[in-house]
Amino acid sequence: MNLVSRKALVRKMIAGLALSALAPGMALADEDSRLDEMISPVTNPVNFEDPRSISSVRPIFMFHKIPSDFITGSGDIQLWAAQVRLALTDRLAFLATKDGYIQINSDKVLADSEGSANLAGGFQYAFYKDDAAGEIATAGLRYEAQTGDPDVFQGTGDGIISPHLSGAIALGDINLMGYTDLRLGVNDEDSDFWDVSLHADYPIANFYPSLELNMAHVVDSGHRLPLEGEGFDLVNFGSAGSDGSTVVTLGVGGRYRAAEWLDLGASYEFPLTDREDIFAWRMTFDLIFKCKDTLL
Repeated sequence: MNLVSRKALVRKMIAGLALSALAPGMALADEDSRLDEMISPVTNPVNFEDPRSISSVRPIFMFHKIPSDFITGSGDIQLWAAQVRLALTDRLAFLATKDGYIQINSDKVLADSEGSANLAGGFQYAFYKDDAAGEIATAGLRYEAQTGDPDVFQGTGDGIISPHLSGAIALGDINLMGYTDLRLGVNDEDSDFWDVSLHADYPIANFYPSLELNMAHVVDSGHRLPLEGEGFDLVNFGSAGSDGSTVVTLGVGGRYRAAEWLDLGASYEFPLTDREDIFAWRMTFDLIFKCKDTLL
């Protein structure tokens, strides 16, 4: 073997060893993490925040039925909205979680009305994250500005501040997600809430059937209206008689992953507690258009 052949052989051996050393890292980089395989919750869309940092646009339609024993004598609330989330880094995200157009149809007492919802947004940061294991824990803060139309019980008070914690974990084939927050009115007109939401799904190919549990507990009643029932998530009546009230709902539905960048969601939600306040039942439909890239 001449000198040139020996040098070529040595170069091939070195290249082969380098590729062998890099192969596991390359496979991990190309492989989707367990966090990427998860889905976002469908129900309680204004509050229940996905802990992951994902850039997305989320159009939402919600049809909410009001109980017959509420002051309106039944009726319904409809919401058309679009949320925006921007992944500034793989841990830090900007959230625009409340906006849209609300229509309220009342069977009695109140006139039918429609108008814009308040605007709410903020930031969240994942202080713990393990992509391979499918584990994440996030803290965030949002502010709801009273920019909406008073005809649909928006645009009153001085705003609502909402710190939150959320997390997710993959347990075998099951994905679990949890969320809790406080919704604190800047003044005492608005009721203060403590919210808890839980999500579980079991993927079957591209379909993710899910169960979601949501609780809204009034920590301190407001002083705006002489009512006993509160508004759960979308509406804050500031009901003077709602102190200590708790409503728990169950959402049954799921998502279909039509493409890597598109999830379709639907859920039917109903109360589990004897107390319903404004919640008879609800249907929520959405689309999530995703982009995996971060801005920074």
